[in-house]
Amino acid sequence: MTPKHYIYHVDHAPIELLNKFPHAARYVSIILFVEGMEIVTGIAPVGIVNLAAIPFNHPFDSDGQGLTAAEFDAMVDSLLSTDTPFTSDEVQISKTQTEYIYKTRFAQSNIDLI
Repeated sequence: MTPKHYIYHVDHAPIELLNKFPHAARYVSIILFVEGMEIVTGIAPVGIVNLAAIPFNHPFDSDGQGLTAAEFDAMVDSLLSTDTPFTSDEVQISKTQTEYIYKTRFAQSNIDLI
């Protein structure tokens, strides 16, 4: 199983996760957790978008398969838009996707701590 991290739109982050991780990393409308709803509460979230199940082709390999960095960015942006979030679901991302999103979004800004 691919190690996963969990992102939510900040307006839809479950209180149980916010209470357990009061200093979770936040970038604009995205909040990142190291554990998901089911791990913390024993109850699966109502909805899950499992991007971790999709191979991540980064750094780009023309013979590789999976989402490119640009495609991954577009999916995350559309799912967790600051204007109207497409989903309130838990978005699961792989460790490699987490490292990418951290380097390209979180590390480039002053991270707000909740």
